[in-house]
Amino acid sequence: MDYLSFIQNEIERQGYLTAQELNQKLSERFHITSVNSRKIVQRLTASGKINSTSPITFGNNQFVYFTRSLNKSMIKHITKKHRPSLYRLIVTLENSGGVLSYYEALKVTSSPLDREKTKMDYLDRIIQDLLHLDFIMELQTYNNVTYIVDKKHGVNWLSIVTSHEGKMKLDCMFLRDVLIWLQKHNLINSEEVVYRSKDELSKGAQHNNFVWDAFSYSSATGITNDREDKKNTLIVLDVQLSRSYSQQDLDGFYNRVQGVICSSLSRKRKVLPIIILNETTDTSVQNRIRKLGFLSFHLGTIYGERIYEVLKSLNNINDFFRFQSYPSDVISEIRSVLEKLRESGQETNLQNLKGDLFEILMYSVLRRIVGEGYIEQSVVLKDKDSSGKVEYYEYDLVFHGPREQIVFELKGYRGNSEIKLGDQDSKNTIRWFFRRTFPFAQRYYSNSSKYNQHILKACFISTARFSEEATETLSKLNESNLKPSMLDVFYDGQKLKNLMKEREYSKELDVLEKYYLEQNLSIGERYNGEYPF
Repeated sequence: MDYLSFIQNEIERQGYLTAQELNQKLSERFHITSVNSRKIVQRLTASGKINSTSPITFGNNQFVYFTRSLNKSMIKHITKKHRPSLYRLIVTLENSGGVLSYYEALKVTSSPLDREKTKMDYLDRIIQDLLHLDFIMELQTYNNVTYIVDKKHGVNWLSIVTSHEGKMKLDCMFLRDVLIWLQKHNLINSEEVVYRSKDELSKGAQHNNFVWDAFSYSSATGITNDREDKKNTLIVLDVQLSRSYSQQDLDGFYNRVQGVICSSLSRKRKVLPIIILNETTDTSVQNRIRKLGFLSFHLGTIYGERIYEVLKSLNNINDFFRFQSYPSDVISEIRSVLEKLRESGQETNLQNLKGDLFEILMYSVLRRIVGEGYIEQSVVLKDKDSSGKVEYYEYDLVFHGPREQIVFELKGYRGNSEIKLGDQDSKNTIRWFFRRTFPFAQRYYSNSSKYNQHILKACFISTARFSEEATETLSKLNESNLKPSMLDVFYDGQKLKNLMKEREYSKELDVLEKYYLEQNLSIGERYNGEYPF
């Protein structure tokens, strides 16, 4: 039997062979050296008698050889064994409806941010291979987030992406409240807590050359006689609420954790991985989580079983915005979520979620008041300062109309909490907005040719009350050119209530009065500054 017939038979029998496997079989069958085996394979490949995956390589940088064309099923079979990071991305892309953000792909492939610092597979190379295989479209960007989209979606990619954006926001919605819960149970410290924000979905928390949904440190590291070992444990979080937590999610998380543990040359680092999930339909995944020694918390374990009804309602809200079905449907779902939080006794523990729902409530109100134009939600503006450092701020809503633009600051606090005048360095104060973030937006929009050059207006809306100093300053601003044509510069809880009464927004008013204007402590007062993140 000649070389070609032997190779074809072997490949046909197994479906494909890696370069290493093929060279070994040739050497054993014909008693030739591995160098000669490689030359024979190269010659037959160059002549087109056998096919290779070039330029795509697999384990140990080797090509795979085949005789019949490779379909997606075969590629998955090959990558599962010989290129796990690529396999995880293909499977997760399928499980997510054919769309993933670049950030999510960084997580599931365990890709390092700086590939020069590690030998691990990296995302840009994986994406190029998927493009070469014709599995995905060129990268698409929507709302400053980059997406990987399955080729099958074609011109319909935007509707798929907007739906997926809502799911990513859902993954972030509970994160800050979960971190507060972890701190209350002494699992994390408050000194340094970094987490992914729903207002900047593409960023995540970057640490040790990887991205995480959140990271912090813990001094609750167990008791030891080793007096030298005083270092806090690194806590890293993986959060998946919009779909079931999969084996691919776990493998991606595990490999990032291993990358951190092994990144120190002197000694291995102490890392405690925590997974926050909605569900996992595969019992083997939960078993492996236990075997690995990772902590995992189902959302229902933290907040009770009714939280799953809340998740369903939040998904409905995302769908309403996607299909432009509002305001009455949205208000009903907001009321449903808030009522479930109250009935389950979790209203206090999920104050940040209540704040998010207030923003959605106000979107519904404001879009009817401001008239012609459109409103952007969760806007992040970035620019470089004089030293070249990137500065950025988040804005709840920005209205773009034919006659004016308005930046809205929204604070859904409890009724008797107070917002102070503060200064430009004090967050959640009047001057932080009017002397720091709003002037930044003014500069940004005045330098952008994309937007009209009308004077940028401002509107600060809160369910709380303003301090006497703050009210005096806001009243003066209300007489300036910052006042929008259809609104005032500021609204506290009572003034907002009056606005809704005048406009006869009865459903929104009912939600406002029942769930936001009650005389209870705000989250800041309740926790007395204990949770600064």
